[in-house]
Amino acid sequence: MISIILFSILLFWNEVRGERAICLRYNGSGFSQYNLNNADISERATYKLTFKTTTENGLLLFAKGSHDYEALFIRDGILHYFLFNPTPHGSGGTFGGQFESNHRVNNNTWITVEVFRNKKPRRERFEKLTKTGLIISSEDGKKERHVSTGRREGIQIIPPVFIGGYRENLGRGGEKFQGIIKDVHEKVTNYVFKEPVLLGGKRCVGAEVPAQ
Repeated sequence: MISIILFSILLFWNEVRGERAICLRYNGSGFSQYNLNNADISERATYKLTFKTTTENGLLLFAKGSHDYEALFIRDGILHYFLFNPTPHGSGGTFGGQFESNHRVNNNTWITVEVFRNKKPRRERFEKLTKTGLIISSEDGKKERHVSTGRREGIQIIPPVFIGGYRENLGRGGEKFQGIIKDVHEKVTNYVFKEPVLLGGKRCVGAEVPAQ
């Protein structure tokens, strides 16, 4: 009986560990690519991740479609989320959004951010009140919420999702990241960023990973 209980506990622990997102240290020369098993992130997505850095500029997350793209990045120490969704008639406008933190995030403390587009309200009758933006919390107690209400129409963003950089330099704030990124999830599809198809960072060890 005891052996059965111990086996069940061990099996449960392995399952929990198997769903744990990877923690990677980036040195400014590589990035990771995740294909998300062809998950549907075209219209809506909610990403959550935790990072620590002292760098002034760097790309945390990037994904795109044929015309649209989204990026979570640090520029001059400030965290930005930019969603580019051009108008159907190409008039130069955008139905996307741009959001940024009030405080600097390159202070070598753990920062957790949830960034989302077309996030559904809890009640379906308020479907038009979808939200796009970012929520930030840090281990020193600072919390920020930058959210816009209103549906972003016609967004088409597809995997892969890039973490820690992109194939090319995307300008100031779009450079490859230096620091640690951990616990990346996409909450709409329940995708856990575990093993990338392209690994551009080194696995965290020891004191780099705080207790969960």
